[in-house]
Amino acid sequence: MNADIDIDDIDFVALARYLKGSLWTGDKLLYDGLKAKRFRTVYNTQDIIKLRARLTK
Repeated sequence: MNADIDIDDIDFVALARYLKGSLWTGDKLLYDGLKAKRFRTVYNTQDIIKLRARLTK
């Protein structure tokens, strides 16, 4: 899925998929690449801040 993005991130993406979990990353290239491939459970710090704000209302 992300072999053409960054080979060093394959383990993290594979683990998130295996665990059916989410991936929180500060890597803009990885984030944008996975979003472009419709990877729905990838978040950056800004996404987490927005989520926290919504949950604390």
